[in-house]
Amino acid sequence: MGDGPGRRRLTAAPSGEVSPDGQGPSPDLEAERIFTRAVEVHKSGRVVEAVRHYADALARDPGHVQALNNLGVLLRGQGKQAAAEACYRRALALAPGNASLSNNLGNVLRERGRLREALSHYLSAVEACPEDGALLGGLGRALADLGRYDDAVAAYRCALERSKRRRGEIDREVPRLEVELATSLLAAGRWAEGFEALEARRRLGARRGPFRDLPSWQGEALPSGSLVVYGEPAPGDTLFFLRWLPALAERGFRYRLALPPELRRLIRELPGCLGLLDERSDALPAGGSGLFKVAAGSLPHLLELSEPPQMPAAGWLPLPEGPRLLPPAYPGRRLTVGLVWSGREGERGPGLERLLALAGLPGLQLLALQKGSAVADLVTAGAAGLVHDMSPSFGSLADLGRLLPSLDLVVAVEGPIAHLCGALGVPCWLLLPYAGDWRFPRGAARSPWYPRHRLFRQREPGVWDGALEALLAALDSRLKEAS
Repeated sequence: MGDGPGRRRLTAAPSGEVSPDGQGPSPDLEAERIFTRAVEVHKSGRVVEAVRHYADALARDPGHVQALNNLGVLLRGQGKQAAAEACYRRALALAPGNASLSNNLGNVLRERGRLREALSHYLSAVEACPEDGALLGGLGRALADLGRYDDAVAAYRCALERSKRRRGEIDREVPRLEVELATSLLAAGRWAEGFEALEARRRLGARRGPFRDLPSWQGEALPSGSLVVYGEPAPGDTLFFLRWLPALAERGFRYRLALPPELRRLIRELPGCLGLLDERSDALPAGGSGLFKVAAGSLPHLLELSEPPQMPAAGWLPLPEGPRLLPPAYPGRRLTVGLVWSGREGERGPGLERLLALAGLPGLQLLALQKGSAVADLVTAGAAGLVHDMSPSFGSLADLGRLLPSLDLVVAVEGPIAHLCGALGVPCWLLLPYAGDWRFPRGAARSPWYPRHRLFRQREPGVWDGALEALLAALDSRLKEAS
């Protein structure tokens, strides 16, 4: 049993089945009845009702290990990690050494940034059940979080071997484990192995790419103009992998590029590109017979170009069409800095309030480059008079691409805007969690993939103080240079 509802009791020490006075069902039997109902409600997706039933079961039988576990699962899903942790710890005290409970506690500790504690519980889970591939996968994630990439690779490979032995390639965990193996290989600088392993991402989830009737290109020679390159699910990943299009053109390939509308407005005049297509459509372009398709993320593997390509300081992406967007006037300005404090869903940054220390630097003009719900942070953090909201000035990445070159630099968390800065050659100072993306190496001040990015990483999991102090000092130095 892992992070999901289950009925099986994890303890072999049941309470008495008859109440002390011999009258009617005992509290434990009533707890079991309520628990059974809770599992039914849980599996139907009625989370609030299920939480209430599990709590009722525990009020009658505080030692009901499975109710504690399942309640922890739901609380974790609601973002209530402290309560989930308490559930798992209480359950483990009642059922010490249980592999599933150790794994679930490791999961919630990992989410809370307590990576070394999480690792110890993943190790306990694997020691208790060494043949379980899912538990070995959890161990691999914890090792990767701590920068132990070669150890993570070994754990993932063991996890894959166990998972395939148990259920074969149909095991739904296999593609996920293969992708996580790939990211650890890439983080370790083992580029060729990593990009080859990353091909497993195409089996992960429901997305199969556009133009489903087209065969996939496998790297063979093709007639000119017979290739359709399409993007990755995340815009930032698409921008990252499109850097290999010039190499594709150098090999003599002419291609069409299928992208979502937001990226089609951004990208133009790429070498070898015969035109842009809508990736949401399955309709083949005119003269579409004999075409092959390939995902942008497959290009480095299929072209056998595993090393980071040499990128020009000015970036590889031409500026979007249209006039440049300029920052507003700001008396006494010495540096104009774009600010991005919210990145991809699930990514944790220091938050806008912690970044307001930058607003205290004289001569620094701060521009908020956020869209969507994060814009409201300007009001809730009291930053409306300190950081200028640029969201009314741009509605797309293309608009943003016309603004970024007018800035001195961008301070950002990892996400699409950081990748757009890299594509355009705009200096970007990147705030990274302790367990960061493979494109931004641990222990390095620069990225081999983005020469104008400067990296500010947490020194301890969950602690931003050191990274923010270094960022503030670096900005202060830049301001003095600009005086």
